[in-house]
Amino acid sequence: MILSKKIAGKIRDIDFSLESTSTQSIIQQLPFMLVAVKGSVAIIDEFDTGIHDLLVKSLITSLNNDINSQLILTTHNTLLMKSDIPKDSIYVINELSSNDKEIQCILHYNNKISDKN
Repeated sequence: MILSKKIAGKIRDIDFSLESTSTQSIIQQLPFMLVAVKGSVAIIDEFDTGIHDLLVKSLITSLNNDINSQLILTTHNTLLMKSDIPKDSIYVINELSSNDKEIQCILHYNNKISDKN
């Protein structure tokens, strides 16, 4: 794939492999985001890989109003907990001492995001 970019006032073709990890990740995930916008369920694992935390927050917040179905994603980005995304849409996976895992909505934590709150 070749991307065209305006660099120093000229349109230049850049091979996809030369793009940043962030740009590559976003472009590879666009089809899944469009699926959710079009009304089907989309699942993206490790959505935030290679993408700056603030850009992840901006992407998800921007998409939130346009999604006509479900976009299920995993992320390590805790900034999303402080975004405009409805809190009943954010879940945390906890590993228990028995090595089992439990999934809980962040509403379960009574708005406490860290020990400093």
